[in-house]
Amino acid sequence: MGSSQANQRQLNAKPSVAPTILYLATDRELLMFHAAALRAVGYTLHVVGTVDDALNKAAQATFNAVIIGQLPVKERRRLGEALRQLHPRPQIVMLYEVSIVQAEHADAVLNVNGHSEDLVRTIRYLLTGHC
Repeated sequence: MGSSQANQRQLNAKPSVAPTILYLATDRELLMFHAAALRAVGYTLHVVGTVDDALNKAAQATFNAVIIGQLPVKERRRLGEALRQLHPRPQIVMLYEVSIVQAEHADAVLNVNGHSEDLVRTIRYLLTGHC
């Protein structure tokens, strides 16, 4: 079996226990692609539309990871700082198009123009240490 086939099989493998992901969506079209890819490999996705909604949801439930869409710098910092205080702390992925200012709270930073599979691989690596 070729390397690319092995990588695709690993990408499509579903986790034994469905990790939960909180996704702060700022771009509905991008969310459609990401949500389909994340759900296809077995992740449970909770979508919110504002920083306040994300903070409220994160205070009510435990998430393995949080994906933060493009936000103004102050909002990105506010959410990142709050998420770092949670126990257990979720893995944080920040999406950007132009600037990664105030992304220091992120465990991973991805460009919004990347493939959904890159997001899946990144989440998988952050949660398991394997791509």
